[in-house]
Amino acid sequence: MNILRAVRSANFLARKTFSSVRPFSQSQILLVKEDELHKEIQNAFPEGQISVEDASNGCGTNFNIQVVCDSFDGKRAVNRNRMVNKVIKPYMEEIHMIRVETFTKAEFSSS
Repeated sequence: MNILRAVRSANFLARKTFSSVRPFSQSQILLVKEDELHKEIQNAFPEGQISVEDASNGCGTNFNIQVVCDSFDGKRAVNRNRMVNKVIKPYMEEIHMIRVETFTKAEFSSS
């Protein structure tokens, strides 16, 4: 009797565990490329110096972005980053991590 109860309990737990697992997504994985991000940012800040580096060894999930532009003059760092994030928003669903550095030309030349 105890063996039968243990088997039923194990089957119940197995059904409970696996029924709650979501099926594997069949959606296509889209890789974000450095040049795509660079082009988008360059279009938004045409007078700026843009640097985009894929820090994920070509996986397209981690990026270091540096933007040097005088349109950041007088803006706080958080607002500068928001300006860049707004430009790359269409890609953010595929990106795991970004590091954004923003400078005015005067700030960049003095550092």
